Amino acid sequence: MCYTKYFKQDIGNYNMSINKKVILFFILQLLFFSVAIFILQYLIVYPSFKELERIEADTNIERIEHAIDKHIVQTDNVASKWAYDSLLHDTIVKNDKDEFEAHFADEILDIRDVNVVQVYDNNGKLLFYKNRSIAYDNVPKLSSMSAGSLYLDERYRSSESKIVSISGLYMGGTYPVFISIRPIVYKKDTKSPYGTLVIARKLDSERLMEIEHQASVVFKIYPVDYMSSGFKNIAKKIIQTKKHYYNDEIKDYLLSYELRDAIDIKNNLLIEVKQSRHIVNSGLSAIKVVSIAIAIFGIIVLMTSMKMMHSMVVAPIMGLSRHMHKLMENAQDVDTHFLNDLSRTDDEIGHLASEFKQMHAVLKKKNASVEELLGHTEQTNEELNSMATFDPVTKVHNRRYFDEELHKEWRRLRRSSLPMSLMLIDIDYFDAYNKSYGKKIAEYTMMNIAQNIQSKLRRSSDIIARYDSDSFAIILPETSISNAKNVAKMLLEAVENLKIDNGPSKVSPYVTISIGMTSVIPEKHFSIDKLMDDAAKALDEAKRTGRNRFAMTAQY
Repeated sequence: MCYTKYFKQDIGNYNMSINKKVILFFILQLLFFSVAIFILQYLIVYPSFKELERIEADTNIERIEHAIDKHIVQTDNVASKWAYDSLLHDTIVKNDKDEFEAHFADEILDIRDVNVVQVYDNNGKLLFYKNRSIAYDNVPKLSSMSAGSLYLDERYRSSESKIVSISGLYMGGTYPVFISIRPIVYKKDTKSPYGTLVIARKLDSERLMEIEHQASVVFKIYPVDYMSSGFKNIAKKIIQTKKHYYNDEIKDYLLSYELRDAIDIKNNLLIEVKQSRHIVNSGLSAIKVVSIAIAIFGIIVLMTSMKMMHSMVVAPIMGLSRHMHKLMENAQDVDTHFLNDLSRTDDEIGHLASEFKQMHAVLKKKNASVEELLGHTEQTNEELNSMATFDPVTKVHNRRYFDEELHKEWRRLRRSSLPMSLMLIDIDYFDAYNKSYGKKIAEYTMMNIAQNIQSKLRRSSDIIARYDSDSFAIILPETSISNAKNVAKMLLEAVENLKIDNGPSKVSPYVTISIGMTSVIPEKHFSIDKLMDDAAKALDEAKRTGRNRFAMTAQY
């Protein structure tokens, strides 16, 4: 009613015309809408990108932790094999230095990737010591391994609080080392140890780069006791909150932190993971683009509205308002019959009706174009998702796809109690091959081998993926160990029959592979990590016994 009264008044009595008022109104609406959209994006969309970034950071930390744990387990496995070796027992009894040297020859330490070996008798006397490229203060002495001076879990203590075995990271000097301390027993008689074995592997920049390559994550490890106050404050916050700490003050990358126990002090090592902020930066870019697009679209709408209002001013205001309100109230969609009736009149209302009808056609066409564009966008997204699961070098699936499919098949086969076989494949002497023939030829050879293996897998459910820099993994669902043997033999023969020259190889003039495999019927008490560990052990066995062959374990 107030609008009717307003429009009946003389327009000339106002300093600002209706046309200008309408223009001002639309400008204010455009500004309000643009600011509201911009604020909503920062309050809703932008935090979502930050949450995705932190989820990625958590995943990266878990991958680093898993890679470190893998190296600790490898170190402990080496120590365990030596500690249970009857030859080492005989050597301790004789205390023969030459036999110690033969038992821990450089060639053996090279094969097992060990840098330091220490052998003590039961009285703590050092019987043998060998150090290969580790600083003296980086390796703990047995005298410092008492329960009182070390942080030890209950699983590492006997009932008398004496050390049974220790494995983990130790920060004794300039860089951490992987340490494994094991009692030396005869025929696994753990109640009567003959001494103690200490072995160490250095975690220097070269091994850090190896772990980074395996996990595809850039990280560093700092000792808390030797760090600046800023890092110590980060460590305190992690302990207090029991959550990861994130430093997102740097524009181009995010720093994530997690504490890890050393074998001597709890929460003594700080892991720093560095990752690109492409998710948040992409989100900011998207917000800016959307904001600009909204502003441009708003300006276009504003200009169109101004043009339409120019025609509306010369018409009777009340008649125009009545017809427009009637149009908006009586139809969800545009009533073309009503518009046709209005457009027949040769006056301003008729012109407005014609303009309105044209606008409807344009919007309908644009809606069709938008739907078509959305269809193309969905297709493009599917193609991008497909590309994200393939390794660009070998043209087979990547590690991410492998991990997802392994968990899917594990759950499926556990429900149906059917077997699963898993293969880990290493290209023999590939590092030497890479250095000898160059990176491009090495990558081409990897692709050739991968495609050849893939062509031999006849079932669509059999999956090959690039697992590491020079290794592959194969999932064989519903495949017993006997059938897996046949597949392994076929793959060994197929790769060697490619006849790709390999000068550095010590087992064949051609490129060959070694296969470690295992087979299991998935059950609740048996984990995927155990499955992977068994396959890795089998692969180590295949390489240790001469390469160009397969080794296997079975759990059923």
